[in-house]
Amino acid sequence: MGFRISEYKLFIQGYAENFFVGHVPYDYFRELLTSFPIFLLFLIGGFHNGERIGRREKVIWFIPFVLVIALTITYTQSPFGTIPRVLFPIFPLMCMFVPQSLIYDLPIEKMEKIYLAIAIGVGMILVTGAIVIYPHVSYAVGWDFTDFTNSFVVDVLISAVLVVLAWVRNYKKMSFALALCGIILLAAQPFQNNYTYVILYRTGQKFYYQRISPFSDFSNLIQFTPSMKMLISLDISNSYQLLGRGLDDMVGLFDLYFDNPAVRTNFTVVDDRHQLLRDVFSSSYDYVFMTSGDWNSISKLPNNESQISMFYNVKSNDSGEIYFLQKKINITCCNTRMDEKITFR
Repeated sequence: MGFRISEYKLFIQGYAENFFVGHVPYDYFRELLTSFPIFLLFLIGGFHNGERIGRREKVIWFIPFVLVIALTITYTQSPFGTIPRVLFPIFPLMCMFVPQSLIYDLPIEKMEKIYLAIAIGVGMILVTGAIVIYPHVSYAVGWDFTDFTNSFVVDVLISAVLVVLAWVRNYKKMSFALALCGIILLAAQPFQNNYTYVILYRTGQKFYYQRISPFSDFSNLIQFTPSMKMLISLDISNSYQLLGRGLDDMVGLFDLYFDNPAVRTNFTVVDDRHQLLRDVFSSSYDYVFMTSGDWNSISKLPNNESQISMFYNVKSNDSGEIYFLQKKINITCCNTRMDEKITFR
């Protein structure tokens, strides 16, 4: 997705003024230089091949800088910040130029090919050994593995790879193998993390199912219609970190889980128990989610539990932390007028 230069002002007015990410001002370009080795390799690839590439390729090479300039200008006109994922669209372009840093003619003779294979093989053994040794070294020095990798290993590797790429113009077998293995070693730690948390332990998937659990626990009782009204206590998020941090998160999670086109008007999120009680008795909602703390405060008041049970089916999840109210069919609540001075304990 993109927009024309003539549409930039419309983008600022219609989107950026109502959306904020990160801090302003935020020196994301420095973070881009120091946190993303691919960006540095992209720069070197462009400089090494400046005389070899044509004008069209040079225009493509400048596109990442155009995005950086556009995001920087945005700072001056709106509170629209940036985070690294905003730069993801330029990563494929950068990946095109990274291999151009290693200009090496593959050998033709059989023995030369064997020597190259041996050099790369030895390098890969060293890479594998380094990956195995990393955790033990970080434990020995008393560092967290991730902190040790990001603060020490990556810095050393980036420096070594940059020295090789910046100074070597005509690669030989060993220099090519050294640079190649260094780049592979840089990519190994993120790949290992992704494999561990995304494929092996599926941390993101577990987090998603935990976050969505109030919906999934009572999914067989929820039927979406365009006129559906759902009331959600914000204490579910504040106390248990479930269902997101606000209305938009909850609407998005509902749409994602139930695969239904719910909109913001289908939901009401309240963070005040007086208001929660009034909304429950208003009979305007088909479904209500609240915490055990909300329910205990409401049910302690005289006759509240019995009146609510007349108009709603009340259930709780297995842990008893989340309460779910389902409006009974063809029953209209009493629209009880609550005393503004009621105190919840």
